[in-house]
Formats: sequence, C-alpha cells, structure tokens
Amino acid sequence: MGPIETQFGQHLIYVEGRTNQTVQLAQIARTVEADFTRIREEADDFVVFIDEEGQDFSAAAQERGIAPTPMQVTEDQRQVPGLDVGRDFFRFLRTAEAGSISEPLDAGTSLIVVRLVERRDAGPAPFEEVSSQVESAVMLEKKKAIQAEALRNALAGASSMQALATAVGTSVDTVNDLTMTAGTIPGYGVEPRAVGAVFGLRPGQRSGVIEGDQAVFVVQTTSLTGGTDAEFTDEARQELQDQLRQQKRQRVLQAWLQGLRDDAEVEDYRNDFG
Repeated sequence: MGPIETQFGQHLIYVEGRTNQTVQLAQIARTVEADFTRIREEADDFVVFIDEEGQDFSAAAQERGIAPTPMQVTEDQRQVPGLDVGRDFFRFLRTAEAGSISEPLDAGTSLIVVRLVERRDAGPAPFEEVSSQVESAVMLEKKKAIQAEALRNALAGASSMQALATAVGTSVDTVNDLTMTAGTIPGYGVEPRAVGAVFGLRPGQRSGVIEGDQAVFVVQTTSLTGGTDAEFTDEARQELQDQLRQQKRQRVLQAWLQGLRDDAEVEDYRNDFG
C-alpha cells in the first residue's frame, strides 16, 4: 500500500492480515416534542377553575396529584429554597391581597401557582400560633437546667469522664474527626458552644458544664490536629486565604447575577412557540 497522507504527515501501512466482520447498526430517531404549552395550559386551567368554581386551593391541587407547599416569605427575602423564582413572584406577594391567586409563574424547571394566605405585619406572632413551639422550648430549657445541675454536682468529685457519666446515669460518647468549621456533633446536631469548647482545650483537658442548644455537655479533648500555631504553616494560611477570597468572590457574583435577574424586563414567549 502506498503512502497515506493525514494531518500528521505521510504514513506507510503494513497489512498483516484480513478478516471479514459484519456490523449491524440500528439508528432510532424520535422527535422530542416540547410539552411546555400543555403544562402551561394545565396551569392556566387550574387558576381559572379555582377563580370561577371557587374550589379550595389545596383540594384542587390534591385532585391533580399535587401537594401544596406552605411557606412563609419575608418582605426583604430575595430567594426561595428549591425554586428559581424571579421578580414576578415577589411582585405578586407585594401587591396581592389575602386570598389572591397568581397566574402561573416560571420557577426554573417548573411552573408554580401561588395563593397568598395572609399578610402579617412585622412583630411577634399571635401566641395561639406559637404556643406549641413555646411549650416545647420551655420544656427543653427545663430539662437542660436539670441536666446542668446534676452535672455540676457530680463534676467536682469525678476523677474521670467515665466516673462522671456513671454518677449522672449516662455514658461517655467518643467522637472522631470533629472539625471546628462544621459546628456539629454526630448524634447531637448543631452545637457550636460544645464544639468551640473542644477546640479551646488542650489534649487531656476537661471542660466545665456547657449548656448547648439541645443538650448539656462536659467534653474532654483527646488530641488535636492542626490546632496549634506551630502546625498552622504559611502554606496553610495562604490556602485558607485563597479559599476565603474565592468564597467572597462567589457571593459577590451571585448577588450581582441575582440583581440582574430582578432588574431584567423579560417577556416570556415560549408558550407561542410550543
């Protein structure tokens, strides 16, 4: 075989053998039809049905297999977790009256219909609405007070963590790989006071009684990695500075993009080209 020219130059190919192979290819092409128009029509029908028939919003949604999601939105709120809503959503909430229903609104990957249940003035919520929360909070604080008192009484005479646990009828939990930045303790949740105390102790040192958010603690640090100035090298400092700088840039960029979205005047014509 003569020279073969490719983009890499001239090549000589030596054929060592031949074989016959049969390959079958099946190409399946299916037209992907946009269903945005159908979804928009269903959302429009939902709004019209409620307005004309006067059916309950939640009941109408459940009949269509949709679970309504209650949420509270504050006046200065700019984002809704899980939804990519824009200025139309917040404009509706600012101008609507209680009981009003929005037109279908674009929420990124879905359409949403919003019903304003009530508008509340700034200030404390009525006691009837928060009584159960208040009761739970009070019970938690009383329980923590009892636990704290029991730990303080037992702490002075306890020679070890195990002796302290035995005195108050509990057990010692050992947590590995605890990090100060996370602020959480496995099995206990977010407890920044307890975590902060852990990293404020020298290895082997025991704390006093710490009243956390959900429980009361006495902690003892067994070992620290990267917890001293000597271990915090110039390279580690520079890496931390770079991370903080990058996080700040990301927050500024996100705020800037959100501002552009809120200020943009965009007309949605997708329904006309379905």
